[in-house]
Amino acid sequence: MKQLVESGAVRDASSFIEEAVQRALSERKFRTLELELTAFDDPAHVAAVAAAGDDGLDDIATELRRD
Repeated sequence: MKQLVESGAVRDASSFIEEAVQRALSERKFRTLELELTAFDDPAHVAAVAAAGDDGLDDIATELRRD
């Protein structure tokens, strides 16, 4: 860590940790989105969404309001 700060690669330890956490969260969101999009190709998922009707979108609406 000391070498990273001295070389100017990061400002300080807390900045490094914050950036690492943000990167991890971003990667997790992208992976979750990828899994969700892949699920739309699954006939069983398509049937489950159709069976849920409009109420099946409640969880998505909650997530959109959160961001």
